[in-house]
Amino acid sequence: SEYRARRGCFLRDNLPLYSEAMGRDNVDESKLILCNGCICCNNALYTEFPACLGCSGEYKIICLECDWCVKLNTPTKRCICCNIDITKNYFNPIIKGQDQYFCCVDSCALPPGGEVPMTLGLYGIFCYPSFGLCKTQGQLVMNRA
Repeated sequence: SEYRARRGCFLRDNLPLYSEAMGRDNVDESKLILCNGCICCNNALYTEFPACLGCSGEYKIICLECDWCVKLNTPTKRCICCNIDITKNYFNPIIKGQDQYFCCVDSCALPPGGEVPMTLGLYGIFCYPSFGLCKTQGQLVMNRA
C-alpha cells in the first residue's frame, strides 16, 4: 500500500514507481555472456551499450523484495533510487538476487530457474545447461532444448 511505501523512506512526488520502459528488470539476462556458474549462481559480462552504463540490483528473500537502480535515462524509484516491498509469493523463488555494476553482473537464485538458470562452468567454458565457450545465457539455455 501507499502507506507502507511511505513509512520506510522519503518519497519524491509525481515520479513513477519504476521504469515503465524496462519493467522491473534492469538487465536483459539473455544477452549476458556467462563467465562462471555453479548450480544456483553465476557471474557474467553485460556488453549491451549504453544499457550497461550504471549500476542496479534486485533481491528477494522469502517475502521481502528490494530493487535499486542508478542508470542513465531511468526514472526515479520510490526512495529516489530504490524500492522495498513485501510480496505474497513467499517460496517462488525463496532467494533471488542480481547486481549489475557496469559490465559485471552477479546473479543467484534458490531454486534456480527463469532469469537465473542452473549453470555449471568456469572461465567461459560451460557444460550445463549446454556445452559452450563464451556464449550468452540465452544461447546456452536455448541450445538445451
